[in-house]
Amino acid sequence: MPGVVGIWHKQNPRPALEEALEALRHLPAWTAETFRLCPGLALGAVRAKKDDAWCRSDSDGLGLLLFGDAFSFHPHPRKLTAQALLASYRESSFDAWRELEGAFVIVLVDTARRRLHLFNDRFGFLPLYYLSGEEMFCFGPEAKAVFKAAGRAPRLSARGVARFIVCACNFGTAPIYEDLRRLEPASVLTLELDSLRLHIRKYWNLVFEPAPKLRLAEAVDLLYEATADSHKMIFCDQPKNVGLLLSGGLDSRCILAMTNRFGLAPCRIISLGARDDLPLSDPAIARQLAGDFGHGFEFLRLDPARLAIELPRWAMLSELANDNYDWCSDGVDTLRFFASSSPDCLVRGDEAWGWCESVRSRDEAVRAVLPSQPGPSCRRVFRADFLTDFTSWYRSEIDRVAAGCQSDDPDNLKDYLYLNIRLFGFIYPLGHIAAVPPRWPLLTLRLLDCVRSFPPEFRSNKVAVRAMMRRKMPEMMRYPLSHEMGRPDWPAVIRDDAPARELFERLLSRESLESCRLGEILDVDGVQAVWRSFLASARSDPADRRKGPMPMWKERLADRMMESPGGAAALERWLRFRNGGVFNEWCPVTDFTVLWRTAMVAALQDALDGAH
Repeated sequence: MPGVVGIWHKQNPRPALEEALEALRHLPAWTAETFRLCPGLALGAVRAKKDDAWCRSDSDGLGLLLFGDAFSFHPHPRKLTAQALLASYRESSFDAWRELEGAFVIVLVDTARRRLHLFNDRFGFLPLYYLSGEEMFCFGPEAKAVFKAAGRAPRLSARGVARFIVCACNFGTAPIYEDLRRLEPASVLTLELDSLRLHIRKYWNLVFEPAPKLRLAEAVDLLYEATADSHKMIFCDQPKNVGLLLSGGLDSRCILAMTNRFGLAPCRIISLGARDDLPLSDPAIARQLAGDFGHGFEFLRLDPARLAIELPRWAMLSELANDNYDWCSDGVDTLRFFASSSPDCLVRGDEAWGWCESVRSRDEAVRAVLPSQPGPSCRRVFRADFLTDFTSWYRSEIDRVAAGCQSDDPDNLKDYLYLNIRLFGFIYPLGHIAAVPPRWPLLTLRLLDCVRSFPPEFRSNKVAVRAMMRRKMPEMMRYPLSHEMGRPDWPAVIRDDAPARELFERLLSRESLESCRLGEILDVDGVQAVWRSFLASARSDPADRRKGPMPMWKERLADRMMESPGGAAALERWLRFRNGGVFNEWCPVTDFTVLWRTAMVAALQDALDGAH
């Protein structure tokens, strides 16, 4: 993915910089630039579109490189240049950047004080990895670039691999590679150039402070104002060609309503899937919304027949940032699609204004976001001597993130973990989003300050959001919510498509597993048994297919109930009763997901072996 790369080394680091930048040029149209400031420092960037984001001041020895889009509400909504950021730093150091909005990474070099600073946005939208040694420090947006910069061969981490199999991503500071680290959101990393000492501090944290006696009607007004302000700020530079990734959900509909209402920017609606003709599917609803509101519609069709070709390529390209199935079938072509369509920005509907239903304990708060420990499917394939130590470490990693939540309320913890694990760990690291500058109008400080003042019952089930859209955006609530994502039935593809099945046979073979880190953590006989059982099974995996649509009257009744705290609580009680009082873990790990993720790790190891 495009991004900034830097190397500090006592020797000449420039040849290594060229190799690192070339490792990021996944598309020929992407260009690389290098910047000079002082001996020992090599700094460069790969961009999809060239812009003026570098400035230096010889008078005070400062240099600043901005990657991404940085916005400010003060004194009015505006997009900031590198020159403006440097001027604000001179006035008040990093305090001036604490309230910046947008998706960005800032590199500030202070040659007078002999320091290098890395400053990322509060949500960690754009990944930044780093590696330090006795005589060097380097950083970049992908592991492959960082290892090229360091002159090292990447080596998978046993714990990182196991965590990927358990929860489909690697949250926190440790990715899937040994020695590599990832900068957490809202962080300032400072490197002392002479001693190579590192210091990292957080400049923001999500702290819930519910306003006393806040009524739902008041919350709706506050949320609408904050949502409108956030959209006006994100579109303050008046981009002419905006792509909106639209699903059948509330979040992207909210963005569409705001852009229509305030005339913020013309939109091109983009949706993806295997089919766009399934009733009540994401693509079908997106197409209808685009037509009804006068926007162009583009459908990116996923081709499951390409899985055997694309999965190995995507494993290396994505570095297993997550286990997203769909990108494994068309990842590189999808990247080309977004780049060739050349929108000024790509707007996404991810948000953090309330995740799933209410929870009653800390354990449920964790399980609402990710598995709290390796489940039965994982235990069937993990080696017993590895599993005990890994489980203890895995829980400690969750505890480390959870320790940042300054609240004992389980619902507050759930939403805190969703922001810091699900969004930061699973959604943002995927590099394709930076093929076009991404923007998230539903993830701003203005909106988070509003939402964190709501009581938990307004956030759970998106009660306040549903009420806001019903009262303020009724035109978007006329459409039913989707019941089908329109994506391929991946278990069926792997069973029925000969090239895909042969690929998985090879990746899950004894020879493949025992030749890499997987052999250290997995019981190969157990994997083989699960694979044979999967092939013999004829049913679709419950984690990958949704149930058929409920009757329309039931859907409307459930939607209306979830527009008030009392109705949502009653619906939750009924659903728990029907489920025997058990809380349903979000996206449980199944035999199929374990096989899929194991095969992806084996494919990545193949690619790494071939590259070195």
